[in-house]
Amino acid sequence: MEIGFCGPGLMGAPMIRHLLRAGHTVHVWNRTRAKAEALLADGAKVVDTPRELASRCEAVLLCVADAAAVEETVFGAEGLLSVDAAAPRRVRWIVDHSSIPPAATRAFAQRAAAVAAVAAEGPIAATGEGERERESAGTGTGTGTGTGTGTGTGT
Repeated sequence: MEIGFCGPGLMGAPMIRHLLRAGHTVHVWNRTRAKAEALLADGAKVVDTPRELASRCEAVLLCVADAAAVEETVFGAEGLLSVDAAAPRRVRWIVDHSSIPPAATRAFAQRAAAVAAVAAEGPIAATGEGERERESAGTGTGTGTGTGTGTGTGT
């Protein structure tokens, strides 16, 4: 599966490595390009904008700093769901692992649904060391055709 990932920071980079080890193709974007390029040796593919991820991947995961960063990454001029995108958009699922207020998550999900994309939150909990050792736990909820919750480890 081709997966997009925005935000290869402390939590995002290990998640990307897990996806790569599981055999997925992962396209990565970050505001600071060097953080994305640090994953080239692991097999990640670096893109220039979130919009480029949207044209290549049906599922994109986010692990960015705050609600303002989610807003820009998803709905900004070069965002995943940019309304003036010239290239066809493939992205259908956006899973946000960022630590943002629940009200912001709901608002983003409603806006995504208006353009036929499903946005879900995927809170994660791990220490840096635990994430490297595949001992993170997460839950997920979403809007659209269904919702669900669960916990798991690893990929």
